[in-house]
Amino acid sequence: MQKWQKQLEGKAWYRDKISEMADAYGWNPVVDLKGISMYDNQYAQFSGVLALHVRNINPEKIASQFQKLHPDAETGTYRGRTISTWSDSSMFHGEHSLAGCLFNNSLILIANNSEKIKASIDVLAGDSPGLTEGSPLLDSFHRQALLSFRAIDIPDMHQAGSRNLALKWCQNVTMFFDAGDDLMRLQYDLQAKNSELASKIKGAVSGMWAMMGMKMKQSLMGKQMLNAVQIRRDGNHVLVNWEMKTEIFEKMTGAMKGKKWSKMEGKLYRKQSGKVDDTDEISPKEASGELSDEWIESFKL
Repeated sequence: MQKWQKQLEGKAWYRDKISEMADAYGWNPVVDLKGISMYDNQYAQFSGVLALHVRNINPEKIASQFQKLHPDAETGTYRGRTISTWSDSSMFHGEHSLAGCLFNNSLILIANNSEKIKASIDVLAGDSPGLTEGSPLLDSFHRQALLSFRAIDIPDMHQAGSRNLALKWCQNVTMFFDAGDDLMRLQYDLQAKNSELASKIKGAVSGMWAMMGMKMKQSLMGKQMLNAVQIRRDGNHVLVNWEMKTEIFEKMTGAMKGKKWSKMEGKLYRKQSGKVDDTDEISPKEASGELSDEWIESFKL
């Protein structure tokens, strides 16, 4: 990712886009974003809090840009902080409401409603209990990983309707991904309600691993990726571990650059699957792979 960023920095349109975002929001997303947290104290779809940890936010610029984007937003105050609520839409969620707050010059809170924002403010202000060192959510949790995830005490009611197989079958789920100069690691700990269910989960995961192996049987690099996976069961825990030397992974991703993940791929897939007719033309620009960076270049604030 660092090398990719350096390559992009050599392109004028990329530098212009980053400069445009920095001017609009008062912070540079490449160098000023320190981390992202997503959390909730219940299991529900389209629910929770997003916390953006940013280095030195410019409140005036944030407010100005927000006003341009959401002129109809409603505002209120809670404990001396402004909370805004507005409407948005997405292909997955349809029309829905959002709430946001600039807690201080280094933290932005966004949630599905203002009550979640208020609860977070209470915790951050020290007037409502947050996580303690003895919390099961933090037990043996890799806090320094690049990406960490944990779900605990998943209720039966949520499991019944969940489309996420890990959350549907497991009582607790832990995942983390970390990378150093020499090694990359991805680990899953899937805790089932009992050893019998854990055995079935291990069988399902092993089956998916085997199917991927069959699809990649002609790819030496694909085999290397899969052979780096270890799947084992320990009581009611299913442990999935993937480790690879950073140098090898970098060589593999470099060799995969020839594959064009563009609109052309989607069109070819639809043609092969018979979902469209021959009028869905593939342009010379798509065939040459020139659209590979289009999603960044055309990004709108």
